[in-house]
Amino acid sequence: MSTELQRRAEALMAVGRLLYAMGMVPATSGNFAARPADDNLAITVSGRHKGRLTQEDIMLADAVHRLKQQPKKSGNASTPPLDA
Repeated sequence: MSTELQRRAEALMAVGRLLYAMGMVPATSGNFAARPADDNLAITVSGRHKGRLTQEDIMLADAVHRLKQQPKKSGNASTPPLDA
C-alpha cells in the first residue's frame, strides 16, 4: 500500500470510528471514499463495519471505478460495479 493510500486509509478509518461513535452511520451500510493526490479513489469495501475499519477494508480504484488493488476480503453485492 502506497504512503498516500495509507494516509487516506487511516483517515477513512478514523472518520468511520468517529461517525459510528456519534451514531451517524449504520455499522455496515454505505461506503466512505477519499481521493488521494492522483486520480485514484480509496474506498471502503462494502459490508464492512464503519466503526471497525482496518487497512484491509480499504481498496484502491481508479476514477472510472476499476480496481487497482484487490481487497483482501471480498465485498457484497454492491462491489461488482467497482470490479468492472
